[in-house]
Amino acid sequence: MGAPRPAPATSAVLGPWPPAAIAASRRILGRLTGQRTALAFVVAVGAVNISSLLGNGLAFRWVEPAAMGTWHTLLLLSSYLTFVRLGVTNGMGRELPFALGSGDATFARRIVSTALAYNIACSLLVALVFLVMWAALWSRGPAWRLALPAMAVVGGSNLYLTFLQATFRSDSDFLRLARVHWAQAGLGLFLPPMVYALGFSGLCLHAALAALLVAGYAHALRPFPVAPRFEVPLARALVLTGLPLFTSSYLQTFALGFDRVILLHRGGVEAVGYYAPALAVVAAMGIVPSAVATYAYPRMS
Repeated sequence: MGAPRPAPATSAVLGPWPPAAIAASRRILGRLTGQRTALAFVVAVGAVNISSLLGNGLAFRWVEPAAMGTWHTLLLLSSYLTFVRLGVTNGMGRELPFALGSGDATFARRIVSTALAYNIACSLLVALVFLVMWAALWSRGPAWRLALPAMAVVGGSNLYLTFLQATFRSDSDFLRLARVHWAQAGLGLFLPPMVYALGFSGLCLHAALAALLVAGYAHALRPFPVAPRFEVPLARALVLTGLPLFTSSYLQTFALGFDRVILLHRGGVEAVGYYAPALAVVAAMGIVPSAVATYAYPRMS
């Protein structure tokens, strides 16, 4: 008797997979990968949420309401100053997935380069507004003298961070963006010790340093390392695309600030300071839904 014949290979028995089965398996694998990425991203944002709540909850114990009211008044002003973006970042967020989906990498880089140039100008303008206010309101007291230069850094850095976040589009990009959020959550843990040691100065210093470090880390991980180059026709197209989207979101931001505007009118900055813990909770409640929208929007595009 001869040697036993080897069992046929599995592929020989089953034959090659049909193209439809291969395509279906790839779709399932892609969905599973996307779900893991979305979960990792949302968990990272949730960590920022928890870190912020804990840090601010402890900071409120060691900062006087009048000083905290000054800080939150300037935060309100910073949110209103985002009108300078005029929807360019929103337009980039809508057009960039289209360019990437069509395989036009050159056009995608031009979009990011134009939006970057405009965003740098906006960040510098917002910082300049707070610095001018710093000189004009120097006599208002130490809280204003500390808060205004810190807010110049925070306002300019946050505008740049928002722009960078809009350039993270793919699953691998969102995994890197999740690392940025973990860094942000870790930095948030340093807020209570700094406030405990330095008081309101520690809050201002922490806010400025954290904003710079988070924006710098996101810059290091950015998926489009392009130089700023402003193209007027492309900027005009981004404004036309993004302005309606930006207007709707800005109107919501504007309306959500009415409570603080009324408090400022009725009770002054100290009343806003007493209201600050509620503001922290309300802001935290919107972080995770915003993160889900940030992840889902490029997929829908």
